[in-house]
Amino acid sequence: ANRIFSGSSDGVIRCWNAEVTHEIYRISVGLGGLGSGSELCIWSLLALRCGTLVSADSSGSVQFWDTQHGTLVN
Repeated sequence: ANRIFSGSSDGVIRCWNAEVTHEIYRISVGLGGLGSGSELCIWSLLALRCGTLVSADSSGSVQFWDTQHGTLVN
């Protein structure tokens, strides 16, 4: 499926179906990072070909996410 990922000032990463512009899932970054979600701003996202999404936020945290399940990679 064609997917688009967006990050926002509420600390949430959203995965969208690009064909029908429907939200598939959302990730609350603060739950896996250093701050609470409402205090974080997602500054950067990078989707890798291997199915990993890399996020960088305003706390300075860089995290790796499994795009199939929307879960943090340990």
